[in-house]
Amino acid sequence: MITLNKLPKPDDLKRACLTLDEKLINQDHINAMLRIFPPPDVIAGLIEEVANTPEDEKWDKGEEYFIQIIDFKSIRQRLVVWQFKLDFPEKRDIVAKV
Repeated sequence: MITLNKLPKPDDLKRACLTLDEKLINQDHINAMLRIFPPPDVIAGLIEEVANTPEDEKWDKGEEYFIQIIDFKSIRQRLVVWQFKLDFPEKRDIVAKV
């Protein structure tokens, strides 16, 4: 719950992932997202559950957050690549020193 409060809004997250905009989200956000991102089977179950649930039913904050971002194609993979991009200079420097 605490982590979700520190994450960007779903629309900001989607926009940032499209543009790699580090003003909207930072490396801490990306790391937190990847730590709490549900596995594919949980996402698939959530999608199925959403399809079979009346629109007026309330979801927990965590479920609601992921419901709002799961329509974005390959968001987890984009976050992984973005994390690599941000970590690369430091890793390159470590290898260069060896």
